[in-house]
Amino acid sequence: MRARSWIALLFLCMGCSTSPMQEAKVTGKSSTAVKGSQPAHINAAVGGSFTLSCSFTYTAHKHDGMFGKFYTQNGQPTTKIDPDVKCSPRISKDALLHCDLSSTITNARLENEAVYVCEVVIPSAEGTITVTGTGTAVTLYSEVGSIGILPPPRLVSGSESELTCRATGFYPRNVTVRWFCGETPAPPGDVADVITAARDGTFSLSSRYRFRAHALDHGVRCHCLVSHPTWTGAGNASLTLDVSYGPSCVNVTSRSDPVTQGVLHLPEGSPLNISCSADGNPRPETLWLGGSINLRHAGGTLQLGAVQEEDGGKYWCVASNLYGEKNASITLLVYQSKFSHRVALLCVVGTVLMTLVFVIVCILTKTMNRSQAQTLSDCSSEGAFPHQSEGASPDKLYSVLEISGKRAQQQKPAPQDVDESQLIYTEIKFPLATHNPNVTEAPGSTVEVTESPIYSTVMLKNAGGHRSAARNGQQKR
Repeated sequence: MRARSWIALLFLCMGCSTSPMQEAKVTGKSSTAVKGSQPAHINAAVGGSFTLSCSFTYTAHKHDGMFGKFYTQNGQPTTKIDPDVKCSPRISKDALLHCDLSSTITNARLENEAVYVCEVVIPSAEGTITVTGTGTAVTLYSEVGSIGILPPPRLVSGSESELTCRATGFYPRNVTVRWFCGETPAPPGDVADVITAARDGTFSLSSRYRFRAHALDHGVRCHCLVSHPTWTGAGNASLTLDVSYGPSCVNVTSRSDPVTQGVLHLPEGSPLNISCSADGNPRPETLWLGGSINLRHAGGTLQLGAVQEEDGGKYWCVASNLYGEKNASITLLVYQSKFSHRVALLCVVGTVLMTLVFVIVCILTKTMNRSQAQTLSDCSSEGAFPHQSEGASPDKLYSVLEISGKRAQQQKPAPQDVDESQLIYTEIKFPLATHNPNVTEAPGSTVEVTESPIYSTVMLKNAGGHRSAARNGQQKR
């Protein structure tokens, strides 16, 4: 580690030596200096490996031997090179050789970070040739071993808050720390970094980011980035903010009808279904107030099966948690529905009409029954006489009709002549049986019966009472 102070001086010396290689020629002197070429800088990871290399050109002689080594600026050698240095002749001159030597260091540790210089000694009969390299600065690095953001105490909206990022096991010391919350970088003035050295030579970081939390910061993800130019990537840690805040907005909505300027119009008898929601962390509890309502409802929903006029008025939804309280109101106006009046009126009119129709049907039915009874009464008589139709046979067939009733059967009157001016004739048609039991047939005669009209005569007035006689007119047989 003490060799680091010589790095800057070495770079200045390397800048003065612009010629990468020089030729070594035999001059008869005892010693000749040759400049070797080395890479100026090597980056290597702690625990990894790196290779030191050196190259030079010189004029070879027979039986030349070589001894080489790499040493740090403090004079301590790191490794010895086998005398068999790899050399190859230059194309232009057969005696001119290009030589390379290298050394690999494995499992690099922080103490291996230094400036390494190669040195090659070539003794010969003409004199000794000494090759000295320009030097290679080896820089070791160690990326972040562990990184994380410590869970902060509860963040409350409006209060000063702090996030702490911890990173360990990195090297070198001069790292860059950046904070991001969402896509916004933290102002440098709000970040304070403290870097300390560990026993193994690595470093640890404690970076604090101070800010004022707000409700909008809830759920935002913050990142802590630690980087260095020699690293392959940056150390990254993240944390999602959990900001506690009171209700910021209370919304009242209706599933029944839309709410206009805080007023809800509902017809009488319709259901009420209104919901209350509020943003807050933790989730606020809701309380409905209005009239006789003083209940907590799950999910902030207030329901009534059928609203009445007395349910109208202003209802308040109060949302609260440990960090605040907020409320909102809605006015319910209940009105009588015109549609309900129309339905009721139609029901009344329909009932009246159905009643009238029923009464009319009953009257008509009763009247028809009476008419049928009168017709049957007119058709009934105590006796029947046949009526002689035009073109009919002068022979007449008399029969007497029997009428059954509650009264005792009267004695069948004998046929008698009546005044034709007092008779009314009516015609009744119905099919006759093949044999009429009321018709008296002469012995040995045959009677043929077909569908024929029956003529009945009814006598309107008689001193002895109502009497009727029926006369049946038959076609000639």
